[in-house]
Amino acid sequence: MKTFQELKDEMIEAIKKKIVFRAGKKKILKVTDKKGFKMSGGKEVKMKSPELIARKKAAKKRVIKMKSKKGVLTKKRLKTMKKRKAGGF
Repeated sequence: MKTFQELKDEMIEAIKKKIVFRAGKKKILKVTDKKGFKMSGGKEVKMKSPELIARKKAAKKRVIKMKSKKGVLTKKRLKTMKKRKAGGF
């Protein structure tokens, strides 16, 4: 049996902060590491089975789509990296 402190530490470890850039601005998001959970209103919530199934389907579709776009994305990334290098990043 786990103590309350151990359970609390596990919860804190599962929720992490991630820095992303959206529309040229820096934004800090809370994300979860646990499988089958999502962030909702700043809290970790277990996903229902229909949502999990829908997400799995969507992920499979995305893999197929991204395979066809891989060449274009690679070219764009290389172009961006060249610009970043020129800018001193």
